[in-house]
Amino acid sequence: MVFKQLAAALALGSGVSAAAPATVPSSISVYSLPKTQPSSAVAVDTMPVGPSSVSSNFAQAIRTRLILIMQTHSFEFFMWPSYMRNITPVRDCLKRFDELYEQQMPVRIGGTTQDRATYDPKLEGYVSYTTDDPLVAPMSLTYGPKFFDLISEYGAMTTIGLNRALDNKTNTFAASAELYKRAGSYVDSIELGNEPDLYLLFWNYPIATPPWNDTQETASAADWIQTLANTWEGKLPIVAAGGYAIPFPYQPNWPNLPYLIDNLNASVKDAVKEYNGHLYAFSNATSNGLKGEMAHSRAVQDIGVLPIQAALDDGKPFILGETGFHGEDFEMDQQFGGAIQIVDKTLHALSKGVHRLYYHQGTINQGMHPRYATQSVAEYLTTLIGSFLQLVVRQPGQHPLLRRLHGCSCYRWVRPHHRR
Repeated sequence: MVFKQLAAALALGSGVSAAAPATVPSSISVYSLPKTQPSSAVAVDTMPVGPSSVSSNFAQAIRTRLILIMQTHSFEFFMWPSYMRNITPVRDCLKRFDELYEQQMPVRIGGTTQDRATYDPKLEGYVSYTTDDPLVAPMSLTYGPKFFDLISEYGAMTTIGLNRALDNKTNTFAASAELYKRAGSYVDSIELGNEPDLYLLFWNYPIATPPWNDTQETASAADWIQTLANTWEGKLPIVAAGGYAIPFPYQPNWPNLPYLIDNLNASVKDAVKEYNGHLYAFSNATSNGLKGEMAHSRAVQDIGVLPIQAALDDGKPFILGETGFHGEDFEMDQQFGGAIQIVDKTLHALSKGVHRLYYHQGTINQGMHPRYATQSVAEYLTTLIGSFLQLVVRQPGQHPLLRRLHGCSCYRWVRPHHRR
């Protein structure tokens, strides 16, 4: 994700206010949440990270739901083999979540580097690239058939992103054919390109002919979706369409999901399984601005710009295929980012109709919000106290860094809705 440039370009103010007081110990930070069922309540996944059954006991359901949401993962494309092969905590941690709801947690493989990746059927390794700095994503890379073997080996339903930016259909659809052969039963959906609204302005990719507006991008997306539908040997629908970085008109005629939905024909839509957006905090956060970022109004403001209703009106789910805390990496992200989002942003997103959220794991030890890094907190602990949910964040060998108490009654109305 390119939010260091994007955040500077957008230059948005936070527009948040202080938290409301409550009758709880002074050592615990709280804010008020609505206590009545919203009139626009919608059905959501029983588990936003994958299918499961919800316990009839609300406390158990909300506890399990929060734990699972916390580890709903999107893996940066070029780092996928490293996460699976070279970092022991990843597999060990994911196994624990698998045990909680008796099946493996869905994952997404994609990001900026999916649009820099060329498939090489003769490559014997998983991925090949060179870079002067191991903490910087490569500008080009190749990957081979074994890349897909890791999907079937992991054995979870997977959303995977393939390259559209380099405008090489032959290569991309050779990759999709091999993907089906090696891991077809585990492919939940396929993205054709990552954040295509940024193709010209930020990357100047071959496919993006100026001015690369909503009309051009939609025509390109439709063409590629139809080609995949014509060549994919598995079941349809299969495409996660959209995947835009900026969910509002950044410039006149900026590529956007509502325009895409309105202008795809019926044949193309038959291949679309879900609509996909990305979301990082649209705020001018500072390293000492944690209090403002913790305000509930921050989550409301960010989620409020998502085109969720456009997807629902078209009869398809809306997912956040990639999300995190800030695009820029602040110290607060590595300490509290996950904790803040799990109990606020995620639940609010679900209450507004978001079907599933994938929290992005980028370059190891570079992005501060990924959970697998040397700077990460040791654990998140959740307990239910009456109608309040308490979250505790602790670093290795230290006293708790953060305690949060949230009202849960407003989420009792969330109704189960099963999805493959």
